Amino acid sequence: MFIIYQIKRQACVCFFVLICISGGFPADRAADGDKEKRDNIIKLFKLKGVDKANKQILSGPDSIFTEKDLQELNEKRISLYMKYYTGEEILEMLKLFENPVWKKFQDNEVLMLKEMSEFSSEWAKKVLERAKTDGTIERLKADPNLNYGKMMKLSYEGATRGNLAAIRSAITIYYSEKEGTWPRDITSGFEKYLSPLPPEKITGSNRVVNEFDGKGGWYYINDPKNAKCGCIFVNIEGKDSKGKEYKDY
Repeated sequence: MFIIYQIKRQACVCFFVLICISGGFPADRAADGDKEKRDNIIKLFKLKGVDKANKQILSGPDSIFTEKDLQELNEKRISLYMKYYTGEEILEMLKLFENPVWKKFQDNEVLMLKEMSEFSSEWAKKVLERAKTDGTIERLKADPNLNYGKMMKLSYEGATRGNLAAIRSAITIYYSEKEGTWPRDITSGFEKYLSPLPPEKITGSNRVVNEFDGKGGWYYINDPKNAKCGCIFVNIEGKDSKGKEYKDY
């Protein structure tokens, strides 16, 4: 029995020594890894401007939020990143956001979308005029196997989605530059980010309203008390070719 006791005792000592050499118990190492991952997630949020946005929300004269409210929101956001991304993936994201080329891409994307939108509009007009003069449109109308009206509707819907994406990108750039402040108005004082404001192609209107009326143009939410503040939608009643509500674009 004594020999068995000594063997067990030495085995326990050896196990403890191995634990010390390797840096602690496995649970401790896991905890250290989780802490490092969490710290990197917080760093990522700072690079994405979350801290600045939170400060802006708290400093608003009509803010209904407290620091505790935002902390609760941040903890949930952190837990989701902890759940869905590995530590290595978080590090790769950090590299991306710290890369000056990525910053340049974000800044230039809205400019490229604006220029592409302007070019596409003129290009479409040119193609349409050519189709009218060379008889293409008349041929399409006369062909029983083709639905010219449906084709045109699809093209207008695609152009509307493209213009909507350009406006949303411009709003995002504004939000980033203004440290978490949404533009109050995108028809005046917004020229630096997108000018002129492109129309939705269904009705051809680029009017902007702050309450949905379904009469064409864009519907922009700029009420800071609204959870969707800074969001823009198509201000048209009805469904597109695939049965999706225009206002849900």
